[in-house]
Amino acid sequence: MTILAQTSLNLSKKQEELRTTMNSKGFITNKDLTELVYFKALVKKTVRLHPSAPLLIVRETICKGIIKGYDMLPKTLVYVNGWAIRRDPQS
Repeated sequence: MTILAQTSLNLSKKQEELRTTMNSKGFITNKDLTELVYFKALVKKTVRLHPSAPLLIVRETICKGIIKGYDMLPKTLVYVNGWAIRRDPQS
């Protein structure tokens, strides 16, 4: 529920959108998903802030290089923190 409150979109807009789309069906179809603008924004924001896999696939360097002043030798394992990248406002 906290993610709902933190988004810039108004919670009542999301609720109203879902209620109108569902009508009396009680469920949402794939066709309905194209019309749910606020709901899609909520899902995207939730997945961005709380990824299922915070660390991306481990990479191995193949040649010597320098990254931000650090010497990277061949066969060095590099772990990319996807969680931190998604929360960085500059990226």
